[in-house]
Amino acid sequence: MLARYVGTGAMMVVGRVVLAGRLGVGRRVCVASIVYELAIGISVAATLGATVVIGLPFLAGTPVRFAVLGILPVALAALHPRAFRPIADRALARLGREQLPLVLEFGTVLRFVLPLAAAAAIAVAFRLFQLVIEVLFTGLVVGLARRGMRSAG
Repeated sequence: MLARYVGTGAMMVVGRVVLAGRLGVGRRVCVASIVYELAIGISVAATLGATVVIGLPFLAGTPVRFAVLGILPVALAALHPRAFRPIADRALARLGREQLPLVLEFGTVLRFVLPLAAAAAIAVAFRLFQLVIEVLFTGLVVGLARRGMRSAG
């Protein structure tokens, strides 16, 4: 019945809060964990996006391309409790919500960030592997087509 009144974008958040509440987790603590999850996900995505920018062909040979690596320390600094709490509290205040009940220690945040970064790097590696297979297959098809055209002509 709850799904009838909640938009699809907010359903994940509402569903987690309701289900966690049934297990005894407070609403504010659950919302705080979701805020952390979003911040960590955005930080990891921005860092991986920066690594993609480094490999862009039109930036090859220019040292400027490595400037995007500055995103990593900025992302980590934004997740530090001294920076994260005021940012998150302001964002929650604009949404009409209460401040975060607690913030994680920086070491705990890093324990969440590093496995996510590793998983994202593995995903990128699989995508690159897929790209290599696609290029090899395309080359094979083109080579066979050319060979067939020579023998037919």
